[in-house]
Amino acid sequence: MTDHDQAIQTRVVHLGREVDATRAVSVPIYQTSTYSMGTPEEGAELAMQTAPARYYTRYGSPNTKAVEGVMMSLEGTEAALALGSGMAAISAALLSYLRSGDHVVA
Repeated sequence: MTDHDQAIQTRVVHLGREVDATRAVSVPIYQTSTYSMGTPEEGAELAMQTAPARYYTRYGSPNTKAVEGVMMSLEGTEAALALGSGMAAISAALLSYLRSGDHVVA
């Protein structure tokens, strides 16, 4: 049975879980804003990546990635973007559509 064969309520409850060594039923909450880098060069390389596989708060966290995975499955898309605030979401939406010289009246 695929995700899309299940009712939406079932999918919402079960999506985003990856059973690991802890066998936790829910996605754990990572209460951190800082992640260790082996060297300054590793941090600089990570900052230059568009969609880094490792976590750095500016680009998300394990929790953000879990939310994005759930949204992708529920919406049937190949990508999703979860942001840390409403202002970040509004900025991302506007910046993705506006070009140099455009005007916004708000």
